[in-house]
Amino acid sequence: MNSRNQPRSQHKSVFHDLFCSIANSPLQSLTFLYPSLYLSVGDLVCLGDCVRRSKHLTRLKLPNLKSIESYMPILLAVGGSNAIQTLRIDPNTVSVWDKAFQLAVTSLRHNSTLRTLSLAHWTFDLQDKHLATLYYYYYYYY
Repeated sequence: MNSRNQPRSQHKSVFHDLFCSIANSPLQSLTFLYPSLYLSVGDLVCLGDCVRRSKHLTRLKLPNLKSIESYMPILLAVGGSNAIQTLRIDPNTVSVWDKAFQLAVTSLRHNSTLRTLSLAHWTFDLQDKHLATLYYYYYYYY
């Protein structure tokens, strides 16, 4: 632990420090433009930790990463987030049969605050728990 009681990370970049400070800030919305040009895998892991720890971040837009696998740190973090309500990610190609997509759905199932998910130009609006349950059962059993 460092002097601010934050876990030490092997990953060092300007984004690491930025994401650590965002997690403790009142910031509610975060949007990235062309993140595949400047965010590394380590940066995405740090961002995922920020999303998971933040108490105020309710909206995240992270379009155009190279693959659904690139989104995994974020999707896993959203599964443990108590604040995020809107997530927009737009991988270029995704299939419901992709293992990464299935892991993402499993992770997101544990999030009770998510209301809107935009994934590869598909949008699911989960207005209440009953509707979310219907989506889950439809996907899982059909």
